[in-house]
Amino acid sequence: MKINVCILFLFFLLIFSCEKEEGFTTPIQEILDEGNITSLHVEIYNLDNSEGDLAIAIFNNSASFDDGIDAYIDSVIPINDIGLTLNFDNLPAGSYAISVFHDEDQSGDITFGGFLNLIPQEGFGFSNNPNIGMSQPSYSECSFELQASQTLLVPINIVYL
Repeated sequence: MKINVCILFLFFLLIFSCEKEEGFTTPIQEILDEGNITSLHVEIYNLDNSEGDLAIAIFNNSASFDDGIDAYIDSVIPINDIGLTLNFDNLPAGSYAISVFHDEDQSGDITFGGFLNLIPQEGFGFSNNPNIGMSQPSYSECSFELQASQTLLVPINIVYL
């Protein structure tokens, strides 16, 4: 009986605490750039603190995104401010999806804990800021198209559970 109550609590926590914030509706948008460079400017919002690193992975296909390996770009950036803008220039045109997490303990992996070690203990986010349910969103929910000679501003809201 106690386990059933815990499972119900976890279910409601994940469903209701991971919805998009009402005030965070900034979509991906094109930035006018005279240099004709194909690039991404990724803005990170709502970091809780400036401890640790930000791990960012940029994927260019659904298979890599779904299994979380073989990212097109996989990088770790030291956090020096709770507002970050990361620039990725000279990318080929195509479809992309981005995932990030706040690696506060600098372990190199997102830390899980809580009930059955299923709840992320560090902040995370995805391009398009999809609603997060019981699992990672799909590539189609997070992906966007980058055209040749286009610069896109991609806002990502970090979520902490």
